[in-house]
Amino acid sequence: YSSGVFDLWLRDMAETYLASDGRTVLQMFRDRPNNWGTHAFGMLVCVYAFLRDDAMLSTLRSEWIDLVSGRSTQARFGELWWQHDPAAPRTINPAGARRQGIDLDGAIPDDVRRGGPFEIPPNVTNYPWEALQGLVLAARVLERYDPEMSIWYVEDKALLRAARLLQESWETQFGGWAASGDDMWMLPFFDAVYGTSWSTGHPDEFQHGKNTGWAYVLPPSAGPPTSTTRTETGVFRVYRNVPNPFASRTRIRFHLPRARNVRVAVYDVLGRRVASLLDGPCPAGLHTLDWAGEDVAGQPVASGVYWCHIDAGEQRERVRLVLVR
Repeated sequence: YSSGVFDLWLRDMAETYLASDGRTVLQMFRDRPNNWGTHAFGMLVCVYAFLRDDAMLSTLRSEWIDLVSGRSTQARFGELWWQHDPAAPRTINPAGARRQGIDLDGAIPDDVRRGGPFEIPPNVTNYPWEALQGLVLAARVLERYDPEMSIWYVEDKALLRAARLLQESWETQFGGWAASGDDMWMLPFFDAVYGTSWSTGHPDEFQHGKNTGWAYVLPPSAGPPTSTTRTETGVFRVYRNVPNPFASRTRIRFHLPRARNVRVAVYDVLGRRVASLLDGPCPAGLHTLDWAGEDVAGQPVASGVYWCHIDAGEQRERVRLVLVR
């Protein structure tokens, strides 16, 4: 397939193809506020990140935030036994939620209910971890695509609270709730983002497979985009340029784990160098460069696709720039 044909096929798989129950993947995400919907969320984020569809990624992120904050009006929840507030159901219960002395902070109600009605102790079910599989995948890809789209810290760190309830609170109080099998592959992601100490370091915990595991190749998180307390030590990272497409100027960001000589240049689709943005030593840390759509002589270039190459020693990345005059 040409890239254009594949792109169309990929979008059709998300928006047009009907599953056995008559819904598209997009409808599954919007209708099902449980593990089915979260796996659809993860898939859709991968699709639209590949297609570089900023508008759809932003829409999906906003709709998920509505789900986790109780503002969604379109999701079809099942029995509300485990909801903190049945009048405003959420995909993840809010911070501090309790009922009859049992900790419900971080419970994923539409998956916990698969174990049965509310009771103490709750019936063990793996569905909450299954829901986290899709959510962690979405979180990893969104963060890697654009740190400003990160959902790791949304709604009082909802993903951390959901995992902590299972891995620590209910496991300690009732037993049987900690991650096991391929759900353990998620633990290193939580450790990397939130500083927990759940993974054992066994190689089977951090590999490809299932849903979350396919994102293991992405660099560890460095915390929220505005964090001033955590650093990206050891990570060479190039961020998606913003805005993109752009009309007059776009911003390119990259992070160096240590001081290096760096070359940053813009090339056209034929591989000809259009502009040189940087060529020389750079200290460790985050760096920001702007390109105003001009060539080496300072003259405006034509609308089209360009590639920004960032070379830092043996580490190389490139970013696709779309200029629209």
